[in-house]
Amino acid sequence: MTGCPVRIRGITYPSQKAAAEALGLHPTTIANALNGGYLEEVGLRRGGHPGKPCFYRGKAYPSRQAAATAWGVSRAYISKQLAKASQQRDLERWAA
Repeated sequence: MTGCPVRIRGITYPSQKAAAEALGLHPTTIANALNGGYLEEVGLRRGGHPGKPCFYRGKAYPSRQAAATAWGVSRAYISKQLAKASQQRDLERWAA
């Protein structure tokens, strides 16, 4: 079974889950925005903290979102890659 398409800021995603992954959001955030009528604003940062600096593929970025934008991927993808790298470093430390 597939999800229902959802359109956010001119882009049609095949499902809420696909939209959430592409925008680096939790699927519940998309569902809440859809139910609340603010789908076009979902995922746009308004104030708050500027993001946590990160180091990805040999370069420093001011936030995970900045790294994702630079590489043309979602923030969720960057987060997963950074988590994998962190786990690998932990394993290497324990093996040494």
